[in-house]
Amino acid sequence: MKKMKKKKSFRKYNFDSNPSLKAVTYGLMVSYMVTLVFFLLFALLLTYTSFSDRYIPIFTLAITYVGVFLAGFFSAKSIGTKGWLHGSVAGFLYIFVMFLLSYVFIPGFSISTVYFVKAIIGLLLGAVGGILGINFR
Repeated sequence: MKKMKKKKSFRKYNFDSNPSLKAVTYGLMVSYMVTLVFFLLFALLLTYTSFSDRYIPIFTLAITYVGVFLAGFFSAKSIGTKGWLHGSVAGFLYIFVMFLLSYVFIPGFSISTVYFVKAIIGLLLGAVGGILGINFR
């Protein structure tokens, strides 16, 4: 009789068996927490000062790109190898999740060429963060 191979269930997935997934997940979580803190500080700045509303898109983009860089940085720092690869994957996933959240929560959101450029910049910033992250072990 032939033995049938057991299929792996997603619920029983062990992060320790895939250190790359664990590293990228760690980098994304840290970067999202830092991004949240920056956005909260920016919201306080807007609320309690006479800071002009015209700077909102610039600061939003800057905070997002800092988060992308940090995702790559912490992903590569935690795994210690192939920083450019882990960083670029983390950067791309960061931007992808932001696109998904925008699609869900912003009425009338549509993807244009601007968002593809943002995805490429996110991939590159994540890679740069990953390259620097493996050097800060």
